Formats: sequence, C-alpha cells, structure tokens
Amino acid sequence: MIHLPDSERLGVAPLAVDAFTAAMAAAALRPSPFSNTGMIPDHGSGADAPAFVDFLKFTLKGMRKALDRARRIDAHQHVDGLEELREALGVTAASDWESDFVTPQESANAAFLLARLEDKRPAPDFEALSPLAVERGLAVIGRTFVRECAPALVFGELTGRGRDGYKNHLNIFTHLGENCGFIAVGGNGDTIHVNLTGQACQRVDLAKLADALDGVDHKIGRIDAAWDDFEGRYGDPAGAAENYRHGGFTPQKGVRSEKVCFFDDMGTGNGSTFQLGDRSSRMLRIYSKGKQLGNKTSPWVRYEVQYMAAAFDLTTDNLRNPGLLLLQYPDLDFLPVIGQGEPCMRVRRETEISIDRVVNWARTVVGPVLTLLADSIGCTTTIELVANDKTPRRLRKLANSRKELSDNLADALLDSRKFAPIASKSSYLSAETRNLQ
Repeated sequence: MIHLPDSERLGVAPLAVDAFTAAMAAAALRPSPFSNTGMIPDHGSGADAPAFVDFLKFTLKGMRKALDRARRIDAHQHVDGLEELREALGVTAASDWESDFVTPQESANAAFLLARLEDKRPAPDFEALSPLAVERGLAVIGRTFVRECAPALVFGELTGRGRDGYKNHLNIFTHLGENCGFIAVGGNGDTIHVNLTGQACQRVDLAKLADALDGVDHKIGRIDAAWDDFEGRYGDPAGAAENYRHGGFTPQKGVRSEKVCFFDDMGTGNGSTFQLGDRSSRMLRIYSKGKQLGNKTSPWVRYEVQYMAAAFDLTTDNLRNPGLLLLQYPDLDFLPVIGQGEPCMRVRRETEISIDRVVNWARTVVGPVLTLLADSIGCTTTIELVANDKTPRRLRKLANSRKELSDNLADALLDSRKFAPIASKSSYLSAETRNLQ
C-alpha cells in the first residue's frame, strides 16, 4: 500500500501545508495568536465575539513606479568586469594605518580611483517592458504585499484571464486549497487590485495589513463589517423586518433606503434574511447564519454591513476597528460590539455546525445503503469496496489535516449516538477513548 501524506490526500500542494505550519510556528512566538494561524481561543458559549472584517477589496496605486525603480537598481548592478577592483578600492578607502597598515595617502588615492570608476559605470540600458512583463511584475508586488500579512495564504500563477475590469489575475487559496480571493493586474493605470473573501480575511493579520497600506498609495474599495450573536439574544431577521415596518433603521440625516427585502423561511428551519440598502453604497444584512450552515435549531444570527468606497470614505482605521462600521449604522448601536479583536468564535461555531450536518447526512443517507450492502457481503468487504481516500472539497476547510478531520467527524458521530443502546457496548467506549490510550 502506497502511503500518501495528509497534504496529498487533501488535494493541496505540500508547499501550502508548509506555509501554514510556518505561520503556526511564527504565531507561537507572539503574545496572542492572530487569525491567519488557525488557532481558535475558546471564549465560552455565551461570550460576545469581536467584530470582524468578512470581505475586503483594495487597490494599490503607483506600483508601476516601484517596478521601474527595482529595474533601475538591478541595472546599476550591471557587470562590467571591474566589480572586484571596486570592492578592493572600497576596502582600502575605508581603511586606516593603525588597523590595516594603509597610509592616509593610499586611502585617499583609493577613494579617488573609486569615484572615477563609479563615474565610468555604464549607463543602464532600459528596454520597454512588454504588457505581459508589466503584469507579471505587478503580480509579484501584489503577492508579496499580501503574503507579508498572511503567510498562511497560497498564491497561484497568472491565469491569463481578465477579472473586475483588469486584463489578468491570479487566485488566492487557503492552505487547504479553498479559493478565497484574487489579485488582478493589467490596465487601469497599472494598479493592483486585491479581493479577499471572508475565508482569506480570517487568515490575515488586519492590523499589520493596515500598517502596510498606510505606507503606500492605496484605495479601499469595500469593507464588510460583521458581528455574530451566537445565542440570538439581540433579535433575528424577522424582528429586523418588523423594526423596519415601524420606521426603524432611519438615519438622523438623509432618508432611509427603500431597497428592502425579507426572505422568510416560513418555519422550515432553513434560515431567514433581512436585507436593506444598495450594493453600490451601503447594505445591511441580518440573517440566520447557523441555520444557513445546516443547523435548523441554531439561534446564531449574523449582523453584517457592506460599505462601498463609492459612498463612504473607507480608511485603514476601519480595518483595525471594524466594529465602528457596525455601530454607526442606524439602530445597531445597541449591539455589544467589541471593536477590536480577531474572528475567533465564528470559525469554531461554523466548523462545528458543518461537521454535525455532514454526520447527520451520513447517518440518514449513507448509513442505510451501507447497512443493506453489509447484510449481503459483510461489513469488511463493503468498506473495502467503497473506501475512497479523497477528501470532499466542502470538508477541506473544516480541519488542517486529514487526521484532525477524521477525528472531528468521529467525535461528532459518537456524540450523536451517546444515548443510543450502542453507547453501552465496549466498541463504543473504546472508540470514545481512542485518543486517550
């Protein structure tokens, strides 16, 4: 039997796993973990989670000048056969008699000759860059810029296809191969356009990214600020719709948006959504996040406000404190939003609900089929015939390795049957204590 590492079983390159491992190790040296390490502190079931950024779009400007500057620096290192002589003269010019046995006159002569050689250095011969070369250079700059703030993200190659008005783009992935954004280049004044989804944002050190953006010419095009009410203590989508009917969400200045809709699940448990506003300026979404993920009884409600730069002046301070974007929305100032922090509990709850949903599907759909097969050909033969080492794409983001994913699924399955007769059998008890032995 050929052994396959977890990375290959999960369908991602070992380089991606190495990047995530390096991020974990780097974070261990920090006083507190940040979101791109995958480390999830336990806040307790009733704790209020901090506000977080669930979508980010920004553009880097003036990067063509940085590309040309790098070319000039590289061109000045042009080899003309005199590099060793320049180095020797430089050492002599910086020496003195006491330590290096060089007379002041010899040092002065060396400095004079070195200056003459620098004047004679051949001028750089610049050739016009092709459009593809410019795109590649800008892509490298954009990739390096983001990677410094999110070492756990993995970057693909330029696809040759346009996106969002740009001529070319490369995709961004999580360490488990999930597409979570892109970097677009080509045209638009040689700017670099970066688009990060919620999966990417939770792996980005946003404070570090904000500091990096402060050092360059940029424009933030969109920020989605969100907050999770895990226990449903502050309302639900139906309550938000009722508030709107009674004049709620009206700003002190200006008029309330008339673009409003309420999607009612009619008690099916699939989750309701209240939506108010315009995608081109500002939009409020209040929806049943837990039910959306498959738990029909979950009280988890998410409050999310999408801000667009076309209508608002978005700054790096909004990345450092996204809670302010929520609190400034009409009728949301009652939320106990913690303005600063990382999206920690959100990841844990979302993972737990998704795993429970998979286990429930396996019991109700796959279980009966496997039972019928086992009745005919036996359990061992059935497992050997249907075994598949591939990990479904929808499960890749739920764990950092195949072992962790299998353990999480097993724990959820055992927990779902803890009141069944099988729980008293030795096989169940052995499986429950498998990691303690």
